[in-house]
This record gives sequence, structure tokens and C-alpha cells, in this order.
Amino acid sequence: MKNRTDLNELSLLITDLLNEKVKRGSPKIIIDSATPLFTYKDPQLVVQFLSSMAVKVKSKGGAFLTSLASGTVAEENVRRLQTLMDFAVELRILEVDGRQKRQMRVAKARGQRAYEEWIPIYIGREAISVDVGDDPAKYERLRKAFQYKPS
Repeated sequence: MKNRTDLNELSLLITDLLNEKVKRGSPKIIIDSATPLFTYKDPQLVVQFLSSMAVKVKSKGGAFLTSLASGTVAEENVRRLQTLMDFAVELRILEVDGRQKRQMRVAKARGQRAYEEWIPIYIGREAISVDVGDDPAKYERLRKAFQYKPS
């Protein structure tokens, strides 16, 4: 029962924040990261919680974002969450010649074809850049995916 109570308290907090944010326009609720929830709570309850939060935020015209560390959540739960989300991006870090190389790909963009390839990204002090190379079609598909507007 304690698992559910903690998530209920978090749900109430998010609902309060959402109601406050909706007064100022399109609310954005970000949970960075949901990984500890899966580590310390029943994964089925966490999926239900995240699903209900996403629906609640979307019903207010907002956006709900969360992140998960790869390899920490059972693949079954990741797939369940992806079916509920409008948009999902995967990130990974590779070790190449002693240096970390960051990459991303669009795992899902509801209503349109996602860009399936891994794309190098660079994180600087003031910006994050995405290297789509010189292919205009590649750039256009990725641009459309990130301009996604849920219905």
C-alpha cells in the first residue's frame, strides 16, 4: 500500500502544479528522471501513474515529459510507456577511442514516420546541436518529427 500512497502524493503535487501552470498558458510538466520510481516502486503502478499524468496534462493542453535511464527499466515497461506516448526520443552514449559520443533517435512520433537512424548530438555550454549531415531529406524528416503537435 505504501507504493501506491507515495505515488498518490506525487500525483496530487503534480495536479496542483498543473492547475497553477494552466493559468499561464500551455503547461509543461517534466519528470527528470522516472528511473527512481521504477527502482523503488512496483513497475505496474509506475506505468499507471505516468499514464494517468500524461492524460491529465494532455487534457489541459499541455505537454508531459519524462526520461528513463537505458537498461534500468524492463523492456516490457518501456514498450508499454511508448505505446502511451505521442513522442519518444532515445539517447545513448558510446565510448569511441576513449571519448564519449552521444547519439539520439526518434523512437516514436505519433501520426508520422519517425526518423529511425541514430544521429550524433553535441552538448555545449550554451546549446545542443544535432548533426544531420548534408542530406536535406534527412534534415526535413527530423525537423517535422520535432515540430509534432499533438491533436
